[in-house]
Amino acid sequence: MRVLVAEDDRSSRMVTRRLLERLGHEVAVAEDGEEAWLQITSGEVFDVIISDWLMPRLDGHRLCQRIRRRENDHAVSYTYLILLTAMTDREHMLAGFEAGTDDFLSKPVDEAELVARLRVGERIMKLEQSLEAQVGELRTANEKLHADLQAAAMVQDSILPRNLPRDKRVSFGWEYLPCEQLAGDILNVIPINPDLYGVYLLDVSGHGVAAALKSVMISRVLSNDPLGSLLLGETPEESVTSPSRVLALLNERYPIDENSSDVSFFTIVYGLLDARKGTFRYANAGHPPVMVLRNGATELGKVGGPAIGMIDNWKFDEEEIQLDDSTRVYIYSDGIIENPNEEGEQFGYDRLAELIAGLGMCSTSRGATVVAGEARAWNPTEEIDDDVSVLVFGGDE
Repeated sequence: MRVLVAEDDRSSRMVTRRLLERLGHEVAVAEDGEEAWLQITSGEVFDVIISDWLMPRLDGHRLCQRIRRRENDHAVSYTYLILLTAMTDREHMLAGFEAGTDDFLSKPVDEAELVARLRVGERIMKLEQSLEAQVGELRTANEKLHADLQAAAMVQDSILPRNLPRDKRVSFGWEYLPCEQLAGDILNVIPINPDLYGVYLLDVSGHGVAAALKSVMISRVLSNDPLGSLLLGETPEESVTSPSRVLALLNERYPIDENSSDVSFFTIVYGLLDARKGTFRYANAGHPPVMVLRNGATELGKVGGPAIGMIDNWKFDEEEIQLDDSTRVYIYSDGIIENPNEEGEQFGYDRLAELIAGLGMCSTSRGATVVAGEARAWNPTEEIDDDVSVLVFGGDE
């Protein structure tokens, strides 16, 4: 081990040095605490420091305090501290421990006692070094995980509809507030043909990496890509898949496997918005009911069937909403209605309905922003328990 001996008495300093060198240690010496402190702060690293208590300029007691403060402030490696003292009364020993010393040696130094104290120090320093190495490995792994999470978040973020379709007959708006860096909600508006849009908002149970990866995976099949899309017709006679059929296909593809580590499920509202006819035909799998604003009043759509993966071969029903210039359709996640305030009271359907009615026929983008913002503000804590997402569309603004 590298040992620093701080001792103002020259003969004691040399005796202690020779003892340590004979035991196989690398030894440096200092004439007092101030000189020892200069060596420490100049970059010298010592496993053990043996310091006399009574020294000029800077005594051993204050040297211990400085060393411990430096370790805390600069996150440098731990040093095992031994105080040399002839004062063995309880008061002085308590003061030494309070200053940060690990052990005491009586003066004059006895070789057998020195060997015993150093063995204790060596065991402790090996544990400290092992712990430091493990912390370093964990830090590296954490940095890599953080980088991977950022990359995954960018992938998930890229799926969100940055450029919503522009149509003179209908407008769209959305807002998305994840509760973590990676979230389980995802939403989109998919152009299928010049008059028809696939619209969905889904919520995977749970949070974090698993939920985010599943939401990204599902979004790949809810696209207008001819290769693998569930939205496009399965036969030449049927160019577009009905909403109930899309949910049935999802239910077949993502069953809950109780024997698997992944027992997550997801809820979804998916529908076809026909801008030419002014209709929205949709199906609901376990998701909060759609809220419709019409002529200043709000109404709830059907609750729908079970969440995807819950029950095999479920037949999902469809509902159709007529759209005009006095209509707004709000699709939202349960992170809005189930968001609790400090007293545990949820935001709830009634409060959401009142908020939407008060917004009236504002722009769809403002409607989405205000609904998400009010729901988030309902919970004043720094972190929320669930993702908040909302998708709004309606007649031309």
